[in-house]
Amino acid sequence: MSLLFISNINKYLLVKIKKDKNKKIDLIPVKWDELNKQLQDKFLMFGDVGLIENYKSDDIAGTQLIYSKKLIDKLIKLAKINKQFYYGETDYHLYECLKKYNLQGRDVAILGSTIPWYESIVLSRGGRPVTIEYNEIVCDDDRLNIYTNQSFNKVEKKFDFVISISSFEHDGLGRYGDPINPDGDLEAMDDVYNRFLNKNGILFLSVPVGKDTLVWNLHRIYGNKRLPLLFKNYELIDSSGFDETLFNREDTFGQLSSQYNGDKPFQPIFVLKK
Repeated sequence: MSLLFISNINKYLLVKIKKDKNKKIDLIPVKWDELNKQLQDKFLMFGDVGLIENYKSDDIAGTQLIYSKKLIDKLIKLAKINKQFYYGETDYHLYECLKKYNLQGRDVAILGSTIPWYESIVLSRGGRPVTIEYNEIVCDDDRLNIYTNQSFNKVEKKFDFVISISSFEHDGLGRYGDPINPDGDLEAMDDVYNRFLNKNGILFLSVPVGKDTLVWNLHRIYGNKRLPLLFKNYELIDSSGFDETLFNREDTFGQLSSQYNGDKPFQPIFVLKK
């Protein structure tokens, strides 16, 4: 699971970012035409998935995120009144799904984090967030339990609740130095199932939904071909912000919408049970 995602939200300086200039990505991310035909075919599911080339190279090696208690307290206040923040209306749909589950006193894993927004949502519902992130996070708030992917490998712990918002669609595309893997997203879902979830555990998942498209090397957009593969080991028990008309949405540049009403692909919330 390569949760290597730096959000544009940080341009507002809500989270301080410290870079170690001595650390660099070893390899420039691969461009589409540099892949062999066999890999290209697998990424496109032998014609079931469309292709848009929108290439970026992000040097995030040596990135350290700095979360402050002052910021977290502000975000908790916003979460308590159900503000939309990080991914627009996706947050509204997460609130709707969380109404049906009691997080009070429960450990909740958050997979991938570049600002403590979803940690703050969990805290606002009485839960205890456990963040697992590729980058190193420094925090002065003991309400957050934070691990790097590597350090969590040494922890034997599973969860009744896991939250993954806009993360797995990036896995395997190489944008952030992760290995090229046509099934990186599917393997990440398997990893959650096997390593993170207790029996009958719940995964709150958000990925872009639209016409099946690979936007190389930004993200995947899930349609009626690949989305069922993403869910194959799980029972889909609920959703918010989803209906099958989303499968018809597409954008020339592979861009997404933060609002349900629109023409571009959107990120609803799916509730999946182990």
